[in-house]
Amino acid sequence: MTDSMVRKKLKSFEKTFKPYKRKLASYYGDDFAQRTIEQARIEYELLLPQTPVFDGRINFFNWVMGVNAVIVSLYKAMKANGKTAEDTARILFEVTEESVNALPGVFKWVAGKLSFSRPFLWILSRSAKGVYDHPEGWKIEFLKGEENPVTGSINARNVA
Repeated sequence: MTDSMVRKKLKSFEKTFKPYKRKLASYYGDDFAQRTIEQARIEYELLLPQTPVFDGRINFFNWVMGVNAVIVSLYKAMKANGKTAEDTARILFEVTEESVNALPGVFKWVAGKLSFSRPFLWILSRSAKGVYDHPEGWKIEFLKGEENPVTGSINARNVA
């Protein structure tokens, strides 16, 4: 990730991690939440420069890597503060569930219709092509299903 991309992500850190801080405070108190989010910022800042950026204006896997950076940063911060992977997963799941439930019904309906539709799978296929020859060794392939050409699977690995 470029320096300017890292700065942009760090600028939005508070907004990105706000729901996690709120959920941490509800389970473990304000002091724990503050301490954990401060540690998460340190982890996030260390992790972002190592986060790969894939070719393509709309590459789905860039979004996936961004989400993974948040997850790993929060996990490392919670682990440093004595919590388990299961504790982290519960926080991540509940924040995601609350975010989805907050969406208006029409948006959830549209998202449900678009998920794994031909246009979505086309974007995944194009995104995978933008990753396949990544200089850091990332290989993502989109494999079409045999019985139904619309369905498919994603193989992702870092061979470096």
